[in-house]
Amino acid sequence: MINNLTSEEEDIIASYERDEWQSINNLQEEMHSYRQAAAAWMKKHHTISLTLPEQEFEQFQQKALSKGVSSQTVLMNLIRQFIAS
Repeated sequence: MINNLTSEEEDIIASYERDEWQSINNLQEEMHSYRQAAAAWMKKHHTISLTLPEQEFEQFQQKALSKGVSSQTVLMNLIRQFIAS
């Protein structure tokens, strides 16, 4: 067994080992459908690159985690508040 797995990863492996996963007949169609959905999502969303000193980044990340949210969620909320003001 692989070490350092999250509980979600362990659940996925256990599910696979119980033969709960099934192949699909139309794999290429499914893959095409998901690619189209991802491309449509990317057209509506944009990436912002931000450079911070390491110490500030670590403090920001720790504070976000202490609040139980991701640093990305905090940044999105700050941007939305800024736009709304």
